[in-house]
Amino acid sequence: MSDEDRGNRPWSFGPAYLLMAGRAVGFAATFFIPVVLARVFDQTEFGTYRQLFLVFTTLFALAQLGMAESLYYFVPRASAGRRRFASNAVAVLGLSGLCCLAALWAGSEAIAGLFANPRLGPYLPLIGVYLALTLMSAPLEIVLVASGQHWRASAAYALSDVARAALLLSVGLVLGGLRGVLLGAIAHGVLRLVTTLGVVHGVPARDAAPRRGAILGEQLAYTIPFQLAIIVDTLIVNLHQYAVAYQFSAAVFAVYSVGCLQVPLVDFLAQSGGNVLMVGMSKAVHQGDQEAARAIWHDTTRKLAMVFFPVAALLLLTAPDLIVLLFTERYQGSVPIFMIWLALLPLSALQTDAVLRAYAQTRFLLVQNLARLLFVAALLVPLLLGLGLAGAVLVTVLGNAFAKTMTLWHLRQMLGVPASRVLPWRDLGRLALACALLAVPALAVRALLGGGPALSLVATAVTFVGCALPVLSWMSLLDRELVTRVTSLARRFASACGRGRGRPRRGAALHPGTPAPPAEKRKGDSRCVAS
Repeated sequence: MSDEDRGNRPWSFGPAYLLMAGRAVGFAATFFIPVVLARVFDQTEFGTYRQLFLVFTTLFALAQLGMAESLYYFVPRASAGRRRFASNAVAVLGLSGLCCLAALWAGSEAIAGLFANPRLGPYLPLIGVYLALTLMSAPLEIVLVASGQHWRASAAYALSDVARAALLLSVGLVLGGLRGVLLGAIAHGVLRLVTTLGVVHGVPARDAAPRRGAILGEQLAYTIPFQLAIIVDTLIVNLHQYAVAYQFSAAVFAVYSVGCLQVPLVDFLAQSGGNVLMVGMSKAVHQGDQEAARAIWHDTTRKLAMVFFPVAALLLLTAPDLIVLLFTERYQGSVPIFMIWLALLPLSALQTDAVLRAYAQTRFLLVQNLARLLFVAALLVPLLLGLGLAGAVLVTVLGNAFAKTMTLWHLRQMLGVPASRVLPWRDLGRLALACALLAVPALAVRALLGGGPALSLVATAVTFVGCALPVLSWMSLLDRELVTRVTSLARRFASACGRGRGRPRRGAALHPGTPAPPAEKRKGDSRCVAS
């Protein structure tokens, strides 16, 4: 690390590592849901499944009204009334979910007509039920993170996704077809809602808390401009998919949607890092410590880039083999789309929206998204007509880059620094160079070895990963905190396994007459949770 902000950092990235670990477990559980369904369903039915969840993800983003995300801002600052902030979010989201369910039920035929897919209509009420349940449970992990309960939040991420994968696939395969998959999803939604209500009820309540109406008014004043920005952002993110769904058949849409494969790293790493960044920066800004806020921003960007840059390079090298292995040769047309889509990964290291929200700059967020929408709308039709499916995904990448650039220019004023210090430019440039160096031996092995997609994928990945540690170490790019955290988690896991095989369980120390562990051995746990 070369920047001066590395010396006395005012925070720890440790909580983000915990959230990443939980999301990694969830990723391992849910990654193969579309992989299995792509093999079980024909392309038309799989395309219908992807269209259903396109409607779901669009409405899920639109109907949250910013209430769940506002908890990242209010709960860390609130000295009283935390439960009321959380319960307000659940109540408003429940009402919003019921409105979405009614709209999907009444407009099922019209929506199916929009997609030119009559198979879609009968399933829309079921996806509406799942949407309502998921909206009400959206505050679950957010309440835990904002309250500093990072271990419980990590467990919630992991267990929720494991349950989702198990229920969707088991019920779907037993009952058969899309109806079974959606019934499994509804069962998962019920479990999440029950858990959410229990977590919200456990949030400490204070007698001195402001009136519920005053708290709700404060939340809405924050969330209304934020939600308008979310509405615009959702239109931008999904516009290319709706354009393809409208222009082409469900089978072609299936090929396109596979190319726009959501790499889970973006979700469980970028969002986890952004969430913890938001909580840390919100506190620093509230205390008027601009230097601390800048250090948090640089530290988060550097750590996320350490993961996203190499992963994007590796996926780019292995894209042809990966798509064929996961989705069979029927989806080989998805490869060029996926290779363009991967450009979003390095950009995801820049959690600019989280910084704007930490500074309560939701109005600028709205302006940024409106400018991005105009940018995408102006280019979508020409690129779609000129380049086909590749043009549709390219316009999304360009729009994202445009928005990041616009926000980084605005951050100069917010952070009070020149453009040369808005980002840790030197570290990012050296990391990009390291990825280019790592690609050389991987490509050489791939060309010399040849073979089928499985052998080619494994050889390329092993070469790339095997060279990564010495190259990153040689260029002094390895993050010490990351190495320390991974090593610590591995040791604690091994220790837990050892206790399970022969030593008394942790709970045994709670029985009368059994001495508690020394304070020195508990210190690491309490520090990690409080950080």
